[in-house]
Amino acid sequence: SECDNLESVTIPDSVEVIENAVFSGCPSIKHVSVGTGLKSLGNGAFSGDYSLPSVDISVDNPNFVCEDGAIYSKKDRDVLYQVLSGRKAESYSMPSSVRKVKPYAFWGDYNLRNVEISSNVAEITGYAFSNCKNLKDVAIPYSVKAIDMKAFEDCVRMREITIPTSVSSIHTTAFDGCTKLTLQAEEGSYAKGFADPL
Repeated sequence: SECDNLESVTIPDSVEVIENAVFSGCPSIKHVSVGTGLKSLGNGAFSGDYSLPSVDISVDNPNFVCEDGAIYSKKDRDVLYQVLSGRKAESYSMPSSVRKVKPYAFWGDYNLRNVEISSNVAEITGYAFSNCKNLKDVAIPYSVKAIDMKAFEDCVRMREITIPTSVSSIHTTAFDGCTKLTLQAEEGSYAKGFADPL
């Protein structure tokens, strides 16, 4: 973490665990290869790696796959671990197979402007979109019931977000630093009470 000059990492087949934030904040890293043995990938392992567009995961690894700059669980594509900051695309449409988004999944992705969240995701996890400074539009589906701690922290370009009636829990810090944001919500909904406290 925070190794300014690190450019390349090769993780051998013998490595089974990569912990949280291990390679985060390495702005020069351009290439990462992961062997067959990885079983556990921590939250935000590659957050803020602005030169890393993809991770080369062995095709023989049974647990993880990287597609279009995003790391998923391999079998069912039901867990999104990370969308890499070096991915150049401005939009991201989450596959409908995704049911869980890991904390810090989009952290610090400066290229990202538009996101569509899978209609099978029930929770926007802590710090998921934190520090996405150019993010403008997020489509939150009716499957979402909770928005956790600092989920959209410092998304300074967001002007408006619609919170569906399905949401029944929003952490008080979920939108910290979103100074120009207006929350849109239906009258009588939990989100409306959160947006317009008495």
